[in-house]
Amino acid sequence: MADKELKFRTKKDGTKIVEPDTRLKDKVGGDVSKIITEENVESAHKVIEETGKDFPEEMKKELIKLNDSFFEFRDETLTEGQTKNDSKIFEAFKNQVLAVKSSSGIYGYDLASTIARSLFDYCDRYACINKLGKQTIEVHINALKVVFNSNIEGDGGVIGKQLMEELQTLVSKSQAEEGQ
Repeated sequence: MADKELKFRTKKDGTKIVEPDTRLKDKVGGDVSKIITEENVESAHKVIEETGKDFPEEMKKELIKLNDSFFEFRDETLTEGQTKNDSKIFEAFKNQVLAVKSSSGIYGYDLASTIARSLFDYCDRYACINKLGKQTIEVHINALKVVFNSNIEGDGGVIGKQLMEELQTLVSKSQAEEGQ
């Protein structure tokens, strides 16, 4: 790939910010039709289909790790002045949640992806360090376990909708308790 001229924008304070190439066409240097062929797309679908066969079982293992990370965070003692955002354990936990969200969406487990997104958003926005906050996290993890133990693909229909409404109610209650 040839060297490209970097694009910059300048903030009011004079700081220059590099504008990265975000379009695939820009990243590969031109015509993407040679890369994104019908054959390559079909090949990618086959890989996803093959790896997807073991996905629920693999996800059950990942949820055990996620649960262990939660317990590690739950039991972590923050020093005075520290917040959850100072915790490397909590940051690792959130990254695990994002991995669950992403892979669930790829393999057609939309309800699991939505639950994981709700969990990530909750962890990212709220303190999560009071009792109800930690229970809210635990309920999300348990909901993910139910999805994979019951092999609920798609959005879960009526049950999925009810589950998400209940999770949102719990998140709102926890948010109110934390005063945010």
